[in-house]
Amino acid sequence: MIVVEATSGFGILRKQPNGHYSLDEQSLKKVKPGISQAYFEPDGVIWIGTSDILYRYDPRVKKNYRAKFPALIRSVTAGEDEPLFNGTYYDPASKKDDLFLKSTLEQPASLIKQLSYENNRVVFTFAAAFFEQAEKNQFRYQLVGFDEEWSEWTTERKKEYTNLPENDYRFVVEAKNIFDVKSEPAVFRFSILPPWYRTVQAYLGYALLLLGLMVAGSRIYNRRLVASRKRLKKIVDEQTEQVRQQKDQLLQANDALWGEMQLAKKIQTVLLPEDPRIEEYEIAACMQPADEVGGDYYDVINIRGTDWIVIGDVSGHGVPAGLVMMMVQTAIHSVLDTHADEPPARILSIVNRVIHGNIQKVGGNKYMTITIFSVQPHGAMVFSGLHQDILIYRAASQTVERVQTAGMWIGVMEEIEEIIRVDELTLAPNDVMLIYTDGITEAMDEEAGEMFSVEKLIGLLEQSGTQSVDAIERAILREVEPYTCNDDITFMVLKRT
Repeated sequence: MIVVEATSGFGILRKQPNGHYSLDEQSLKKVKPGISQAYFEPDGVIWIGTSDILYRYDPRVKKNYRAKFPALIRSVTAGEDEPLFNGTYYDPASKKDDLFLKSTLEQPASLIKQLSYENNRVVFTFAAAFFEQAEKNQFRYQLVGFDEEWSEWTTERKKEYTNLPENDYRFVVEAKNIFDVKSEPAVFRFSILPPWYRTVQAYLGYALLLLGLMVAGSRIYNRRLVASRKRLKKIVDEQTEQVRQQKDQLLQANDALWGEMQLAKKIQTVLLPEDPRIEEYEIAACMQPADEVGGDYYDVINIRGTDWIVIGDVSGHGVPAGLVMMMVQTAIHSVLDTHADEPPARILSIVNRVIHGNIQKVGGNKYMTITIFSVQPHGAMVFSGLHQDILIYRAASQTVERVQTAGMWIGVMEEIEEIIRVDELTLAPNDVMLIYTDGITEAMDEEAGEMFSVEKLIGLLEQSGTQSVDAIERAILREVEPYTCNDDITFMVLKRT
């Protein structure tokens, strides 16, 4: 045998029957560095001396260097050093059969601790049941549920965790002796409960509070909405009654002054905007009542910082159509006065709900095709309501885009809110928007037997789109003049500057 210094300490070279040597690195693991003398006895005993220790090694004494041993958790404290575990568990089942409780290293499920969130500081101390140079035992640990991986090996026998979040945890510790043999792991399981404001009961309370606020908000909104509807209905009913009275007065004056047609034309034109203006837009508008009066209506309304554009056409002709148009105009102004921040679909829904019954009383089975626009910044137009297609001359491409409207006429049914929708278009600088009633497109060329048509109007806008709005207005009137018109000719031209 030969004593040599190996990579992990001292070792013994033993000669094998085949003449080769094998290295034993385990037997002399306990020998400290700095051998000053070694003496070999004939029987194989080796005496090794260092500066302060004498070692005796007897190869005849067999020893299992790979023997397993347990790691031990000696104590666990939480919060302000409140003891949770003092090193030994007892078996709860032993209470039934034995006078004394049986100890165990396995943590029974009934002894898994649940800690309040305030006690989320936990300190562990640990050891190993291996006593040869025990001071050289090394440990590694992992708090499963918090640590992502094992710690490095260390001789420290204490680990502190602070500010642990709520979770179920397992603290696992392993030991390793001087012979590099790993122990059986020791495990301590515990849970940290969430703070009161993150408990199921708290979340349920939040949900109930939110539900209560929603219910209260809904009731307040509904009360305000009902009150607003009542005020609006009162205003419209009063004005409707005035309209009915005016209708009687106008019919009486009709025989004495202008007759029914002249009176109806007066109703149509008196309510139109005198000088429509919208910032960043040039506007030209025209209404030419036909001999047999219709119910055409256009408007530009500037209210509370928002600009609105309206175009519509009441079904049928004569005084009833003009009266319905007048009611709609009054209702729109009243609704916008209190709901100027609502979207166009909402405005039309309220107007329809208010005037539906009055239309039936005053005008019979009347309805009105209508589109209402809310003018937004940067050329945006938000609109709702079913009317004629919108024609847009795009300056960049010098072509005309045809935009369809959608929804429902007003006056047909009491509730239309679920049917109408909000759409949007955008005008670039120098783009032109043309809105109109069917009096233009249905004007008739008696000789050719052809209507003026939307296609002809598109071609005309394509030719004159680069001109001013007044020039476009004159071009349209010039082209439609030879045609026979049995309905009002109404249109608006808007150009973004």
